[in-house]
Amino acid sequence: MNKKVKSANEYLKEFINNDPYFELVQKEIRQLMNNVIPTDLDCAFCNKTSLLDEDRVCRPYRLQMNLTYTLASTEFVQIVLNNRHIFSNEKEYRKLAEIFFSSLRFIKGKGLLWIDLQDLLKQTLAQGFIVLSERFAESDKLSSLQVINNTLDNLNEMELSNELYNRQDRNLIPIQRRFFKNKQEFLNESLRLDKELISQSNERRFFTSVERPDRTDIALWAYYLDEAKYDVSEHHFPSVKAWIEIGERFNKNPKNIQIKYNELRSAEGRFNLKAVSSMEYIIENMLTEYPIAKELALDELKIAKLKLVVGTT
Repeated sequence: MNKKVKSANEYLKEFINNDPYFELVQKEIRQLMNNVIPTDLDCAFCNKTSLLDEDRVCRPYRLQMNLTYTLASTEFVQIVLNNRHIFSNEKEYRKLAEIFFSSLRFIKGKGLLWIDLQDLLKQTLAQGFIVLSERFAESDKLSSLQVINNTLDNLNEMELSNELYNRQDRNLIPIQRRFFKNKQEFLNESLRLDKELISQSNERRFFTSVERPDRTDIALWAYYLDEAKYDVSEHHFPSVKAWIEIGERFNKNPKNIQIKYNELRSAEGRFNLKAVSSMEYIIENMLTEYPIAKELALDELKIAKLKLVVGTT
């Protein structure tokens, strides 16, 4: 069984999504048609003095207006249906229907209905571009770019099909392509700037925060392990090979760690603000598997904090 094809008026009714409002609009259109019929016709039908068909002098005028309305509404609905990539909800479709109805031009005294379909198409697309701009602004940039790429591909296919079958461009494809390409460039540039900002932020974070463990942490870790008689490395500690092994393990310069270690061997080197911070770090993160070394570090941490307090009073 063939599916019934919906008329343009049925689509417009769906777009409005409000039966009373739609009927009110239709009544207003019929009234406007009556109002623009030439007044010098002496039409018995218009004067309501006859219902006979041959007395309907106004008939050609009404036929023209009804035919124009049917053709215009059909063309308009086709424009909307051909641009489903733009319009997606009831609010948008209602706005489009309102644009259509406001585009109807009734010429008083001439009994004519006129509509500029090219201008209507431009208004429809203009409304669509507003809708898309708002949608892209609210959506994820990559998702928006995916939609744009798919749409550009569809527009290219439509253009090729028009050329192949020698059809007129009813969708202003060049204008649509320009809009989507501009959005594509804008979103790509926006993504580039986002990446640059993230990169700059990461650089600032790198320079303003110290990567842990730092050389003081590692040197203190080695000091407390050695003091507690744990093996610091597979080689004899301290030795050149041991420092090289420790440097490779933590991806640090072994010479810098060795220099810091030699500083920390003195009580003065360990009982200062920087060393206290490193003591707290290695106790929580590096000495958990070495209980004796951890206990030694805890004891010295208490002493160091006491010395700092006394030294500042």
